[in-house]
Amino acid sequence: MIVLALDTSGDVGSIVVRREGVVHEELLPERRRHGTALGPASGRVLAAAGARAADVQAVAVGIGPGSYTGVRVGVTFAKMLAFTLGVPLVGLSGLMALAYDARERGRRVAVIAPGHRTRVYGAVYRTDCALPEVERPIDLWDVDALVSGLRDVAVVGSADGAPRVDAATLACLAEAWLEDGRPACDPRALEPLYLQPSAPERK
Repeated sequence: MIVLALDTSGDVGSIVVRREGVVHEELLPERRRHGTALGPASGRVLAAAGARAADVQAVAVGIGPGSYTGVRVGVTFAKMLAFTLGVPLVGLSGLMALAYDARERGRRVAVIAPGHRTRVYGAVYRTDCALPEVERPIDLWDVDALVSGLRDVAVVGSADGAPRVDAATLACLAEAWLEDGRPACDPRALEPLYLQPSAPERK
């Protein structure tokens, strides 16, 4: 399968083409330019993979949480691309991707990222299965409450910063998601994962 995947939720974004397990990646280091960089970057990673846009069989995108503008830009680009190509679209939380990357650290992985005031964005996933399964849902959490009562849990990220979401992981998860028979997203309906109003809206 040829999967094009991208994530623009953090300061450094990335876009990849995964073709038969081989990944071709380009980083998008300037958040303010993600919108103009995605089109040219997608062309370059497709060329590196020896593929054309018409060869893409699925599109995957990180839906957040993260930068409001960054996530919106990435999700919009992925929706337009999937709709134009007529291929399945898989929107996945970056927290799930981070849990998958840390799956060898424990049967459960709690992923946290900077949130609002004393709380963090967080979720707990079971990772002793083919795809991470949500055990405690993505929300704004107190860290102690998030992991309360859980055993064999590894914590990834911090209240000050989360690891960069790897678009290659999103591509791998999307391929497994579709092969497992799970439903693709409707490009007209997929929305970024916003857990609180933007900073201007909170004022």
